[in-house]
Amino acid sequence: MRSSSRLEPLLARLPFALDDTDRLNAVYARWTCSGRATDRDVIDLWTYCFIWRYFLSKAARDGLRRPSDMDALVARAFRRTCRSRRDATTIVRYASWVSVVCRNTFINYVRRARVVQSIDDMGGDLISEPPPAYDDAPRVRRALLSAIDRLPSYLQDTARLFFVDGCTFEMISASIGKPVPTVRTYKFRALDLLRDDPVLRRTSESFALVS
Repeated sequence: MRSSSRLEPLLARLPFALDDTDRLNAVYARWTCSGRATDRDVIDLWTYCFIWRYFLSKAARDGLRRPSDMDALVARAFRRTCRSRRDATTIVRYASWVSVVCRNTFINYVRRARVVQSIDDMGGDLISEPPPAYDDAPRVRRALLSAIDRLPSYLQDTARLFFVDGCTFEMISASIGKPVPTVRTYKFRALDLLRDDPVLRRTSESFALVS
């Protein structure tokens, strides 16, 4: 199990306690209005410390498949947080939103670990399929982003977070400040409109949105 000593010098740089989420949320709200670099630095520092502590607790309970997975999980959750935070402009409770990102990152990790274990249990040699000769993913992604931009404005954040960033309904709810049932409604409304978008359909007839 890793020691928490790695966090101590970072925690000492925070202007408030790690669990003082009210002050953190206030800094985040101020940063979204002012864009001050000093506020962003505090948010990034708090985010990294919180994510590290979250996965440290998982490692302490033997929740990780390999000890080395912790660094990868911390990096993955931190990148996802920073990337989604940049695009989602209506996060209401930042601390709660980061907690959701951590939880979903860990859930995805556990699911992948189970798949790997199932493959290991099969034994024998696995022969992989040859890679495709070309990759349409960037073209389809651009077409999807353009189609999302053509949606009604109230649907765009939900569609981008769900179909592009892979966020869960709970993460989107925390991000846009709407209850989960409303997020579900927005998602299905966006899905119907995207399926009817003629430009997106022409881009790749084989592309199917996951409902």
